[in-house]
Amino acid sequence: MKILQITPAYYPSVSWGGPIVSVHLLNRELVKLGNEVVVYTTTFGLAQNETQENIIDGVKVIYLKSFKFGKWLVPIFLRKKLSETKNYFDITHIHQIWDPICWLSELFFIKNKTPFIITPRGSIDPVLIKKKSYFIKKILYALFVKRIFKNASGFHFTSEYEKEQFVKFSRINTNTNTNKHKCRIIFNPLDISEFQKNVDKNLLQKWNLKNKRYFLYLGRINWKKGIEFLIGAFAKFTDEFILVIAGPDENGYKAKLEKLIKEKGIGSKVIFTGLVKGDDKLCLLKNAEAFILSSYGENFGIAVAEAMAIGTPVIISKYVGLQNVIEKYNAGVVIDLDEEELFQKMKDIIENLELKNLIIKNAYNLVKEQFDPSSIAKQIINFYNEI
Repeated sequence: MKILQITPAYYPSVSWGGPIVSVHLLNRELVKLGNEVVVYTTTFGLAQNETQENIIDGVKVIYLKSFKFGKWLVPIFLRKKLSETKNYFDITHIHQIWDPICWLSELFFIKNKTPFIITPRGSIDPVLIKKKSYFIKKILYALFVKRIFKNASGFHFTSEYEKEQFVKFSRINTNTNTNKHKCRIIFNPLDISEFQKNVDKNLLQKWNLKNKRYFLYLGRINWKKGIEFLIGAFAKFTDEFILVIAGPDENGYKAKLEKLIKEKGIGSKVIFTGLVKGDDKLCLLKNAEAFILSSYGENFGIAVAEAMAIGTPVIISKYVGLQNVIEKYNAGVVIDLDEEELFQKMKDIIENLELKNLIIKNAYNLVKEQFDPSSIAKQIINFYNEI
């Protein structure tokens, strides 16, 4: 099968967030199954804003020269590229909603009666939309996106939570499963072998964390991640513990967190590491007391899955897409967005070794059974074939 994937950003731009990792891993597995996979994306995160091509794990990636429009990148030669290849691909899979590369592509496919699938990747969540760029997205929805949803061949969701939020916003009946709107919930893949290798604990020295006990948040430093709840809960702990906030700053939100940390009087107990990758990331994950994601909304939560794969207990808000399957497996702790509740659950993890070990064991089983990359890729191919 010849598959076109369209996404606002792609490797090596890992700072864009979890979708970069999961989309590439999916593509890699699709190639292993004998499919031809091509990606159209922007130059987000690249050193040069020029159209260029790369082969990554057998996936052909075409980065299109782009200009900046607000927070978005608009690929200049997108329409030309789509026109050149409009009869080549069997299926197109579009990741995200609001970025111009997505809806411009979808409008092109509607005009040319080309089948396409949409994966929202957490971009359709009524709570998050109301908190960020509400009026711009309302205009975009009225002008383009509503029509796009109506004409999409199918929708792929990475969790039940994501599907529920999509239905609330779009009012599309995803349960009818007509030929017009086929829908599937298929988890993101995770290569568990990447999290089983030994990493040198001495890597923690660069942050003076060796032999220290710390809680970890890892991801973009963004308002939607609810990091302020974590800071508030952590402020109740003694000097024995440290809070590590690992990830790239987004839109200057780190400064707001630093102000809150200063107000709480815990500046000496909080460490910002910036973006971490490779063994540094694995080391931070592996040695944390717990990984915490107190987010306002996540379609999936790839960092949660990574923490579970490496053997670190997870505490997440009920607005993280993985919460249903985590509760089913008893593979972590699910909380409301409440500082006191989060504090108590953090205490439970560090004080109850039996609970901690049970969560770790169940979490490993969850990852192994539900996120196997080959299995996920086969499910996606079956969905493509239905379309």
